[in-house]
Amino acid sequence: MGSPLSLYVPAEYLDVRVDGEWTWTVPEGWNGFLFGVGGAGEIAGEAFEQGDVVVVRGSGEVQVAGTGRLAAISGELLDQPIKQRGPYVL
Repeated sequence: MGSPLSLYVPAEYLDVRVDGEWTWTVPEGWNGFLFGVGGAGEIAGEAFEQGDVVVVRGSGEVQVAGTGRLAAISGELLDQPIKQRGPYVL
């Protein structure tokens, strides 16, 4: 039978190991964030280490320098309002 809803949203999840320099490109119309899994360095000229998060609003390139591991996560904007219902967000 199936569902009348389409839950597919284009997204990208990268597990990145940086040893020197890396450029992350967020596609046009997407937002994303970088999460520091380990190591340290600079992102867009700002100090960055394990546990830090950098939010990227809108498309473009982000310059990363240093040594470590990052999660780079981005996705297409849903253009929907955020609503809280109970212990989760819709």
